[in-house]
Amino acid sequence: MDAVLSKIKHTVSNALPGNALTREYDIGKQLGCAGPGMLWRLYAAKKRSTHEEATVWAVEKKCLDSFPKAQKETMLDILKHGVATLTRIKHPKILSVLQPLEESRDSLAFASEPLFTSLKTVLSSGVPKNSVAEMVKDFELTDTEIKYGLMQISEALTFLHSDCRRVHLNLVPEAILINRFGLWKLGAFEFSTNLCDTSKSEDMDAPGPIGHVAIWQSALMPSCQPALYASSPEAVLKGRVSALSDMFSLGLLICCLYNKGEPFMECGNDYSAYRRSIKDIVSIGSKKLSNLPNNVKEYVKMMLSDDPSIRPDALQFSRTPYFEDASMSILRGVDNMYQLDNLARSQFYKSLPSSIHTLPKRLCLYRLFPQITEDFSNPHMVPFVLPAVLQIMDMVSQEEFTNQMLPRLLPVFSMKEPIQITLIFLQNLRILSTKFPSTEFRTHVLPMLHSALDTDNKVVQELCLKSLPSTSQMMDLTMLKNAVLPRIQKLFFRADTVGTRLACLICIGKLLDHLDKWIVMDEVLPFLQQIKSREPSILMAVFAIYRLAFSHEKLGISRDKLASRILPHIIPLSIENSLNLRQYMAYADLIRDMCAQLEREQRGKLEQLHGMQDENSMVAVNSGSTIEWSSTNSCEQIIDEIMRLYVHSASNDLPNPPPPMSSKAAAEIGCLTTNSDVGEQMKGSTSPLTLEQKRQIAAERDQINRLQNQPALNPALRSTGPGTKNLKPVPRDLTSTLINSNMDAISSLTLSNKNNLPNNGCGMSLPLVSPPGLFNGVPRLPNYCTAPVPRQNNIIPSINNQFPTSTIMWNSRPPLALPGPYSGNFAGPSCNTNSFVSLGAVPFAPMTAAPLRPTDASGFKQLSQNEIDDLLK
Repeated sequence: MDAVLSKIKHTVSNALPGNALTREYDIGKQLGCAGPGMLWRLYAAKKRSTHEEATVWAVEKKCLDSFPKAQKETMLDILKHGVATLTRIKHPKILSVLQPLEESRDSLAFASEPLFTSLKTVLSSGVPKNSVAEMVKDFELTDTEIKYGLMQISEALTFLHSDCRRVHLNLVPEAILINRFGLWKLGAFEFSTNLCDTSKSEDMDAPGPIGHVAIWQSALMPSCQPALYASSPEAVLKGRVSALSDMFSLGLLICCLYNKGEPFMECGNDYSAYRRSIKDIVSIGSKKLSNLPNNVKEYVKMMLSDDPSIRPDALQFSRTPYFEDASMSILRGVDNMYQLDNLARSQFYKSLPSSIHTLPKRLCLYRLFPQITEDFSNPHMVPFVLPAVLQIMDMVSQEEFTNQMLPRLLPVFSMKEPIQITLIFLQNLRILSTKFPSTEFRTHVLPMLHSALDTDNKVVQELCLKSLPSTSQMMDLTMLKNAVLPRIQKLFFRADTVGTRLACLICIGKLLDHLDKWIVMDEVLPFLQQIKSREPSILMAVFAIYRLAFSHEKLGISRDKLASRILPHIIPLSIENSLNLRQYMAYADLIRDMCAQLEREQRGKLEQLHGMQDENSMVAVNSGSTIEWSSTNSCEQIIDEIMRLYVHSASNDLPNPPPPMSSKAAAEIGCLTTNSDVGEQMKGSTSPLTLEQKRQIAAERDQINRLQNQPALNPALRSTGPGTKNLKPVPRDLTSTLINSNMDAISSLTLSNKNNLPNNGCGMSLPLVSPPGLFNGVPRLPNYCTAPVPRQNNIIPSINNQFPTSTIMWNSRPPLALPGPYSGNFAGPSCNTNSFVSLGAVPFAPMTAAPLRPTDASGFKQLSQNEIDDLLK
């Protein structure tokens, strides 16, 4: 590239030796050629004093060495006349001159506004193989660009004919320049002439002022005369011209544009061929006009008439239906932007997003974007401009965005007000992340996201939380840890709506892909343990983060954290009453997996410490499915799936869920495993069962068999007498109270009564109290004995030998009474310390056993209701 630039500078130095213009401008690459005979060479330039961009036009006098000497001087005078005329005329559609003509011994040069190239360079297929060819290699004019360019040329001709009283007379592609904004400018005024104020002459049919020019001469060099193939018949044949002569040339230019640059009349510089073409112009037109749009054919035919009075003038042509469509309406609005007030501009900007797609990319980038971004200086207009700007951003490549759009867009990112600016950027964050270079994104876009988290606008907050995961690949770990996570956590605690808090948790879960294990354990998991909210959606979002932190292949939770921090936090969350069955089962599966990993790691550690590790006995609980699951689904996908399964479906009474993301992921989340089939899964596992697993299966089967073989209990409620009360069981455990107060009495009673109690035929010990809460339908024993029980050797047998402790069974029948002197309703232990039997024996007698009546009840006192209540307290 440096070699190419050096060559260009050397060429320009040779072209402009000693020219004063080279002292003020730094010359760059060649842009193309223009003017009569393509003699003017265009170079990109930059003024040294102000660094203002420009285009330098230069003609080497040695290029005219092939001309006859007289015609060479004539040609130089024609070129000088064109620059002088162009310098005097000022109009937005006519090329503006920045630096007047400078002549040296070897060259002519002047500076104009910055240009892209000439129309001839774009249309020509024989461009030299140099940088110009590379620049316009893929450049092809669209219908909208042609239409917009013709409208600008029409406006330039209207000004030239009406206000300047001049005609151009050489309206060819070499005389039209395209600037860097896509605007067509009229230039090359070498053959322009004034129109006289006299009325039309006798031999002129055109109304209005006329002018006199020399007729076309074959003896002169073609460059010294207007192009023959673009001249009107009255100018060539009669030497008289009018404003309508330029309209004939404009008609020929339109045909040339729609025929890929081929001239309408293929006469070259042959005067005779031109005369024949003029006579046959009607038949020639039928072929050449076939490529023109239908809404312009009629007007072009009128322009090509040999009768000037039939031709429309420039103003009439600019108002034809050819220029009436959506794209031209937008471009007209852009051209007239400075004439509109703020209200009219805002209405125009609102309509842009719906119609901007009708414009080609070049016009959007080089014409529309520079114009509408002028309003970035007015903060109140920025929200109206941004949607159209972002649509243009989506059209262009990253290189075009960086070179053409980014410098103008950067100041907007520092604007805090109005808040709609931030909102629009957040809604289009995908476009920003794809177009911005990484460095610029971190410098300008990320600070805007951070400030959005700090704002009090809930819409902006939630939109920012949804957008952050898509831009996390642009952030490094330090920024995520120190800037993003603290702001999200702070927003969670100051948010007053469940939706915002849920969005915070979902955002953190989706960011786990881009965090490392230690940041998660040090920053994320302690934050979860500070959450006090118990809404189901919040609890399931917490579950999702725990599940990902535990199962993701690049994350994980250490054994110490699981045992001391995580499980003590998760287990209480799992039994919250706000969770439904599906949500509880998800928590249960997570707890089971964590416990299995904790057991596996601790067992392995202990086996290593004691040198007893047996690799064949180690069972990897769910490790395989976790790795595959975590490698096939990103954190963002899994967070969305968990929210769909456990949060969004909860409000619909658990409808049939859609197909899970994958069988292994669903099993890991908790959709495929329940507590009832754990044993079947362990049994069907291909790996060998450990001893603990076999014991678990055997215990489960034993419990199931015992429950199936146990007879149904249908106790008959006894009818209570008038003197008794049927007390409902109180949900209070009296065992500990009775043990503490009566253990000494039991021991004394057991040791003193060594003789056997008279056999009552049942062999069952007496119940003391009804166990609370076991069977609510069983009435409580009605009376308690308070009188001291006399000791007799043959009354109470040894408790340990005669009444062993058995499984607790209860009946609704009254308890058996002791025989002999223990008369009365002995239904429980005496309050006397010497009257208690074994607390551990509480079976009841068979249904066929006959009650034994004590012979004497005088030693017993009936308890009142208050005494019973006091005893139960």
